[in-house]
Amino acid sequence: MDDEGRLASPVGARGGIWVPPDAKLEFVEGKPYIFYPVPPNWPSTISIQQLNFEELKKLGWTYKESTDKLLDDFVKLANATPNKVLKFVKKWGPLWACVSHSTHKANLADVLGVEIVSLIHPIGPLHGDAALGFSWCSWVPAEDVSNFVKEAKRAKAALSIYTCFKLGKEEDPNDWGTLGFEGKLKITDNASAEEKNFIKKMLLCNFVESRLSEVGFSIDPQSLKLQIVFDLGFLRAAWLQLAQAMTAMRGIYVCDGCGDVYVRALKKPVEGKFNFCPQCGKKGAKRAYYRRKKNANLNS
Repeated sequence: MDDEGRLASPVGARGGIWVPPDAKLEFVEGKPYIFYPVPPNWPSTISIQQLNFEELKKLGWTYKESTDKLLDDFVKLANATPNKVLKFVKKWGPLWACVSHSTHKANLADVLGVEIVSLIHPIGPLHGDAALGFSWCSWVPAEDVSNFVKEAKRAKAALSIYTCFKLGKEEDPNDWGTLGFEGKLKITDNASAEEKNFIKKMLLCNFVESRLSEVGFSIDPQSLKLQIVFDLGFLRAAWLQLAQAMTAMRGIYVCDGCGDVYVRALKKPVEGKFNFCPQCGKKGAKRAYYRRKKNANLNS
């Protein structure tokens, strides 16, 4: 967690953000691509089984733990030139778009035909569906710049829609179109304004959730601290920060009163002091105060 209590550094034993020592921008048939350095003996299309990070480390690739300012940098790509995308990549690494699963039939996409960028899945790399078949994830160390821009446009549109909800303003139809809902945002005329608003909020939440499909939690066996595990690259971390911004989530804590795990929506607890879940609240603080006072009297 960062200084504000956000789960802003999602790291784990699998996946994560890997940054290359360098990257090059080249045009292939008029389209800009970003090329990454990989060992010369690697094939042009690399399956998940062949993705060896120890070999990448020898070439100068580094594991990035901090995700501070990631969402800000990512959203700026919505109108970025190829060179600006290259600059982003040198800071945040590849998209890690999976070439085995990046193409979906519209009727099989997760959210009303929205194209989901399918990334490499270290947690479950053999995936797919009955219609298209199951296969291992694979990656090509040359990524289309437009894929970065498209996903950044989606993130910016989601934030714009969320902001309109908060301010009570009408959303821009173009933003819904960017999320893949163009011509599909049909709500019955007899629905009340409150019902229409709820349906649109639900659609937005479902869309953001679809971008968090490979985010999970694990417990570090050494520190016994809760940490986030997500697939390769910055994308899930960026969408996680966006979800945190939408929900004002400041972190996950254990209540000193009842011992339950809870999501904190306010400020991060003061270090060294007790923190309490909404159920325990002020009563928990009072009980803790009297316990400390009682213990102080016993020790005096």
